[in-house]
Amino acid sequence: MCNIDRFLGLVLLALAAAAGHVYAETQASADLRANAEHVTFPAPAFHPDWFKHSFLDLTEDVQEAQAQGKRLILYFYQAGCPYCKKLIEHNLGQAEVSEYTQKNFEVVAINIFGSVDVTDTDGEILSEKEFSKKLRVNFTPTMLVYNEDSRIIFRMNGYYPLDKFSAMLSYLADKMETRVKFLDYLAEYRSNNKPDLLEKDLYAGQFKLAPFDLQETIESEEKPVAVFFEEADCSSCNELHTDILQRDKTKEYLEKFSLAVVDIHSEENVVSPTGDTYASKDWVKERRVQFIPTILFFDKSGNEVFRVDGYVKAFHLQSALDYVLTESYKRYSGFQPFLHDRADRLESEGVVIRLME
Repeated sequence: MCNIDRFLGLVLLALAAAAGHVYAETQASADLRANAEHVTFPAPAFHPDWFKHSFLDLTEDVQEAQAQGKRLILYFYQAGCPYCKKLIEHNLGQAEVSEYTQKNFEVVAINIFGSVDVTDTDGEILSEKEFSKKLRVNFTPTMLVYNEDSRIIFRMNGYYPLDKFSAMLSYLADKMETRVKFLDYLAEYRSNNKPDLLEKDLYAGQFKLAPFDLQETIESEEKPVAVFFEEADCSSCNELHTDILQRDKTKEYLEKFSLAVVDIHSEENVVSPTGDTYASKDWVKERRVQFIPTILFFDKSGNEVFRVDGYVKAFHLQSALDYVLTESYKRYSGFQPFLHDRADRLESEGVVIRLME
């Protein structure tokens, strides 16, 4: 490979790893997660192609939405916002939620640091940045929903979990805001729409299923542990199990781990590698798992040493498994230097690296 090709290849490796949310469990990141509801890596700003391409005349947008029997949602975002990425990929990435949103709403994106002019419903013309300040948008993502009279009737500050987000859409599409408070509606919605749990038969034999004791597992099996955090109806989880985990090289690595799967909605108890007992859904919160699927890696002492958040393809997952098995996190300053060295080694052995396969 010529130098320029090699350079481009390394750039692609770095971008793919960033997009896949693969990062090392440094002491700094551990401390940060211990003290804040925060994700430390940046996320790109992208939106579904069905978002409205608007001239940002909001009165006109409200009227056009109303003519279609819809309501207008302003979606405020910024580049590098991991919760914006989660809202787009996870919430709106669900086919049923996406279809429901498109049927009942027009969604217009506003960059809180943008310079494009917005004509507010009172006729004032402001930049996106100035408009965001005017409406006191302090979090991303934020969603503001307008009624047919061009009034803001609902405000979603920050990321909503999927069930709460779905309840919000239903509440506003059915125009319930004049009849019941959202929190009361949400409680009833949740009681009638409990999330499906994982089908355990899909994991039997290879993965430990709750209830399990990972401290005992480490002591008896003397292997590092990989814990997969998943939920039912997760397309990325399905691809992971039906494709990436079925590849010969992936299987070769997985055989050297003790494997477990956690249903993020389950009440079943689990004992963590450090001996603490949690309901499955509570361990999700304690570990600050923000994306599905997420894989946490623990060493033989029960310490979390690495994690893979979100969607990755085979090369990056196999690299993460290799990184943990060889304890390369002790020798490298981070995952990226290891990834580049591994790519060099594989290419010298004649292996063709295909990042998106």
